[in-house]
Amino acid sequence: MNEHVISDIVETVTEIDVLLSQSKEKRYAGVFRRVAESSFDPDLFWKRLLAPEIWGGSGSVVDQIFIYGENEDSKKFWQLTAKLGEQIFRSGKSNSSINLLTGRLKRYYNMGPQ
Repeated sequence: MNEHVISDIVETVTEIDVLLSQSKEKRYAGVFRRVAESSFDPDLFWKRLLAPEIWGGSGSVVDQIFIYGENEDSKKFWQLTAKLGEQIFRSGKSNSSINLLTGRLKRYYNMGPQ
């Protein structure tokens, strides 16, 4: 896997970590921080990045975060999440949950073709 792909994803994950650390959703920042911190070990990096803890169903980050309405932080989080989903898709490591969410977010935020 191209190191450039991982570094681009780490940049996006770090943006999400910083955003969440400064928002009302601080409790989720550590999940993304652990992904970024594991970039030295590709197997661990992908395991953490693709984990159900982030992308899974009930109880996952994407299921629980910003459930109390939309604001600038939530909008930025979902846009970064769509960007992250695109990066994962381009890496060839995506799955149906990530693809579905990314497509929905891109449509909702008018971010171009899926």
